[in-house]
Amino acid sequence: MLIEKFSIGIGDRFGSQGEAQLKALVLAATEGVNIVPVWNKSRREHTTSG
Repeated sequence: MLIEKFSIGIGDRFGSQGEAQLKALVLAATEGVNIVPVWNKSRREHTTSG
């Protein structure tokens, strides 16, 4: 599997970060920077937030 040079851990623990994370990825793409989003949420976080 080939992964881009840059990656960013994403996850919206409490439902308030998703929009900002998406905007950051879109902005980077418009600047020609390819960033791979990586799901960054632990089992504990899933259990806590449902």
